Amino acid sequence: MNKDIEKLFKEAKGYVEVDGEGNRSTYTYDFDPDAFASLIVEKCIQTLVNHGYTDAATVLKTEFAEDWQKLEFPEI
Repeated sequence: MNKDIEKLFKEAKGYVEVDGEGNRSTYTYDFDPDAFASLIVEKCIQTLVNHGYTDAATVLKTEFAEDWQKLEFPEI
């Protein structure tokens, strides 16, 4: 699991356990998937801003909706 994703997973009340051999187990007893999704989007927006893609960050922030079902890419 990517360290950034693991941090966000834990912020959303997920639990990660690593055994002596380095194997990871994840637990989601109190996990909030909506909070996790929001944290991922916030992280993406901040990454865009950090790299100067403010237009893309603005679009992601204003177009983010709870009812996203799929991504639709225009034909090029």
